Amino acid sequence: MGSHTRATGTGTRVEGRQVSSNLFTDDEWESGPNRVELPPAQPSAWLGSACVWGKAQSQGSKRGFIHPQLKRVVIVDDNDRALKSWRQEIVDAMQRSKPPQPLNCAVAVSVIIYVPRPQAHYRTNGELKPQAARVPAAGRDIDKIARAILDAGTYACWWTNDARVSDLRMRRRYDDGIGERTWVWAWQVSEPDQQVPELPEVIDVGEDE
Repeated sequence: MGSHTRATGTGTRVEGRQVSSNLFTDDEWESGPNRVELPPAQPSAWLGSACVWGKAQSQGSKRGFIHPQLKRVVIVDDNDRALKSWRQEIVDAMQRSKPPQPLNCAVAVSVIIYVPRPQAHYRTNGELKPQAARVPAAGRDIDKIARAILDAGTYACWWTNDARVSDLRMRRRYDDGIGERTWVWAWQVSEPDQQVPELPEVIDVGEDE
């Protein structure tokens, strides 16, 4: 006898066996509906990014002066006013992409500082000279700029303490007419040879009201 099908009120009978058309089968009716086990959703990896326009400020060089009211020497950063303003801009930019909680683990940080080219790199018609350097060989102490950025990351709640930074890459490049700016990225590190994520230079300006 060949196989045959016959419509029923609850499903279709194939070769004498009831095949249910709903979520239940005859054999598993008492155990409830069939469920497909899905893997748990993996949390997206956090990647912080921030950009600040203008000249990057260093932190660490000190100067002293006698305070007229305190009558004693006060030690401050030699660029105190400019440093505080620039560092606050970094903090504000970082807070727009801060993690749900400050990271209390190993963190990697990558920084690019864009600086303008000297006028000597250009011809009188504005074209870049072929022999012009491709990478700047001078500028503010890059380690002192890093100090200001890492402190800003603590204030912005990117990490609990800048001692969490295990990987740090600092680069200085020419802005090629776009403008002086500093880009900062950070992400969690869990493996010694962990791949560096894509670091896009994209600024989210939001939507107009």
